Amino acid sequence: MRDLADAQQAFDAWRRIYNFERPHQGIGMQVPADRYRPSTRTMPERLPQVDYDEREITRVVPSTKDYIGFKSRLWKVPQAFRGERVAIRPLSADGQYGVFFGAHQIATIDLTHSKSVSDVPNRCQLSPRAKHLSRPSTSWFRERLKTWMPGTRPGMTS
Repeated sequence: MRDLADAQQAFDAWRRIYNFERPHQGIGMQVPADRYRPSTRTMPERLPQVDYDEREITRVVPSTKDYIGFKSRLWKVPQAFRGERVAIRPLSADGQYGVFFGAHQIATIDLTHSKSVSDVPNRCQLSPRAKHLSRPSTSWFRERLKTWMPGTRPGMTS
């Protein structure tokens, strides 16, 4: 491979073979494309706003920046949450706070270090206080939709 464009072409070819040509033992020697069925539910243009307890500390992530203000500092949050309202909740350790979207922890603030907020890697942590608030945001879905390449269908491995 000479460059990123060559690498992308190789990945695209692999994905096409994986999803449309190569049979998978775990699904009865069918290809994933044969098993895929689109959802009959429609995706709303905008999901309802998450409700937080009135005593919680909340911030709205600016639509053009990936930062929120807390304790006179700016803290980085994942880009997918631009324009969304998030809650800042104390964690068990002193000086540590979780940044939550509904019941999902999306970042951690550690006031004991000068480092900015860190993303919660590839997992969601549920807050016991807010399990009923587990709706992902429209921007969360839109970020994931961007990763689906032309020629594939949602639900296929990419």
